[in-house]
Amino acid sequence: MDNKVRINLSTYNMNGFSSSEHFLNMKCEENTNSIFCLQEHWLRPVFKNIRSINQLRNVHSSFDGYGVSAMKNSHDKSILMGRPYGGTGFVFSKLFTPFLKPVQQYENERISVMQINDRDSVIFIINAYFPFKQNGEEYRIQYLDVLGGIRNIMTNNPSARFI
Repeated sequence: MDNKVRINLSTYNMNGFSSSEHFLNMKCEENTNSIFCLQEHWLRPVFKNIRSINQLRNVHSSFDGYGVSAMKNSHDKSILMGRPYGGTGFVFSKLFTPFLKPVQQYENERISVMQINDRDSVIFIINAYFPFKQNGEEYRIQYLDVLGGIRNIMTNNPSARFI
């Protein structure tokens, strides 16, 4: 007997965790076999009692989460000023926990990666947030940095499949 599981994969630009938490919870309730790729969650790194990247783990009781804060470097260096920004991550059904894991070696403020281990293959889910299109050298550098990160993941894992 074949034990295949259907996975619903979707992507969502949150424009801030606080403004989208209820919507994401509702989607978890409706789509129990899901992996949500999230961008722009605006969550900070873990620090004392502030809302942090760990919020992704508490969206829904049947789901877990993992993510990367775009504010890690600025958080470690100085006082944060202005509104939160950036970040990528995943919220996924706990049913997938036995064969789904974060790949922390590829963390980048604009890229997060999960690995699915199937009995026949390895699949990487690459969740990338490209910078808003604008003219100028800074945009070009950020864009090429994200593409280079994706290329690095694919080059280092030649036998894997990618989403």
